[in-house]
Amino acid sequence: MDDELDEIRQQKMAHMKQAEQQAQAEAQLKQLLDVIMTSAAKERIMNVRLVNKELYLKAAQYILLMYRAGKLQGKLEEQALIQLLKTLSQKREIKIVRK
Repeated sequence: MDDELDEIRQQKMAHMKQAEQQAQAEAQLKQLLDVIMTSAAKERIMNVRLVNKELYLKAAQYILLMYRAGKLQGKLEEQALIQLLKTLSQKREIKIVRK
């Protein structure tokens, strides 16, 4: 019985640590985006985050890569973010040809 309780406690602690690490990573990402983006672009990407977390993560990773590579001149504007989101959200058409 005590072994089962210990195992449950360890699982719960591991889950809590993982959640805490995710929260810290999210906070760091938000801080970096504050530095990189204008307020309008930041507001738009936060709206995307609420609707489509996968697209938000793709866009945020891409923006950070561009920033670290030095490809961003000044802050990222909302129109540039819109273009990026359109590009990332385009679904590829799969075409199957049978012979």
